[in-house]
Amino acid sequence: MATAQFDMRGLTIGLDHNETDKLLSLGGGASAAAIGGVLTSVGIVGVAAPYVAAAVALHIAWEFAAIKASDRGYGVWLSAAPPVLIGLPGVVIPSTRWEAVTFDAHADDGSMTSTRGDTITWHIDRGVGAPNDCKFILINEMDWNKAFKLRIGGDSWWVEAGPHQSNENASFFDGLGITSIEFHKPQTFGLWGPAGLSIANFDGLAAQDVTTFRWVKD
Repeated sequence: MATAQFDMRGLTIGLDHNETDKLLSLGGGASAAAIGGVLTSVGIVGVAAPYVAAAVALHIAWEFAAIKASDRGYGVWLSAAPPVLIGLPGVVIPSTRWEAVTFDAHADDGSMTSTRGDTITWHIDRGVGAPNDCKFILINEMDWNKAFKLRIGGDSWWVEAGPHQSNENASFFDGLGITSIEFHKPQTFGLWGPAGLSIANFDGLAAQDVTTFRWVKD
């Protein structure tokens, strides 16, 4: 299913494989109106969509070739910088979208994959933390900063780890039902954005469990 997310990078559109094929089926001579029609048909709406379609149409040969090359079977991300969203000249940058594999708190060890191709492993130390506490540690083995956003109800905390460093935060065990974690990394033009991997199900964790996430591939 197509997605659209605005943040400090601009607009990021996510298309699955079938949606990508639908766009590419227009061919190299597609107009902005035709491209916009496909985006609308897969659920991308809003005032910025026509500008994205116009930018793709302006560089159609390069854009379609790059989109086709980026699709490895799970679709693509299309990133449009803020100037594009107000009709200024620019390009839409495609990147590969991967199948997400998420967290299973019943397993002491495992590996997750983000839709942007990151690999994050986890290890759970059972019953070693503070009472009524579930700690989450991020170890960054990469050469660029990584982070996760910890949301508990309506509140959120930014947990960032520099290259080959670590950081941590925690949730009360009785708050896990309203807790989520979303992983973030620098992306197009070095601006932060979601890595395409989030956790909202912590079934399997108990009070005093400590979960270590290790970012091992980006």
